[in-house]
Amino acid sequence: MHALEFARSSYCSASECVEVATLVDSGLVVIRASGEPNSSVRVGFHHWSQFLCGIKSGILDHPAPL
Repeated sequence: MHALEFARSSYCSASECVEVATLVDSGLVVIRASGEPNSSVRVGFHHWSQFLCGIKSGILDHPAPL
């Protein structure tokens, strides 16, 4: 198995950044905090795409009240 190549935003200047890698053969995206490289979350491409669309559309800017 090859080591994952994680990417982070160019806006990240601190040590605590979100990093993302893809497992193309598995259809998964791996997400981790740079300060915790041994802990990660894996989600499917579809769900990751929906999450990114939500961010870009602004729908996640103001969560609904509980």
